[in-house]
Amino acid sequence: MKDIVAREEYAGSDGEQKVSWNKIGILIDKNDKQYIKLSMFPGTLFSVFDQKKKEADQTNDGVPF
Repeated sequence: MKDIVAREEYAGSDGEQKVSWNKIGILIDKNDKQYIKLSMFPGTLFSVFDQKKKEADQTNDGVPF
């Protein structure tokens, strides 16, 4: 399991820039599959898949999206 975090910059009481890492979910590796569980979507488990390669469309100069 791995934590999923969001970086937040803030000014400390001494005025110095600081960073806090806020945990927003977890990444689960199970049976060669990956899932994401996010705090903002309780009860929902997201599946993670490798991106499939798309053939370049001639109308968008080879940009795949």
